[in-house]
Amino acid sequence: QGDSLSMGDQEAEMMCAFLIDHAAGFRQEACVRLDHENAFMTGPTRVISARTYIHLRYLTAEVLEAKLTPYLALSEIYEVIRRKEAILDYFDGLVFFHGYENVVID
Repeated sequence: QGDSLSMGDQEAEMMCAFLIDHAAGFRQEACVRLDHENAFMTGPTRVISARTYIHLRYLTAEVLEAKLTPYLALSEIYEVIRRKEAILDYFDGLVFFHGYENVVID
């Protein structure tokens, strides 16, 4: 397996990690969105790894509640669930309009 330095520019850009400010997601006034400029100034998020896409799809509310209850209030867990569903809706829309092969990467 090669690293991003041995890849072409486009491949390296696709592999670039992005971070989500989860703490901001708990603040009512914060705007954390995938469809606008990101912290790396590379534009909106338009691709997702196949592994992440499938894991999000099968990550249930029951699992999140069981794993997060010791650390978060139930209202906060519901916000995590809501954001997970919003992420799936966003990428499902991109797949619908642009095709799976243009949105979901290996």
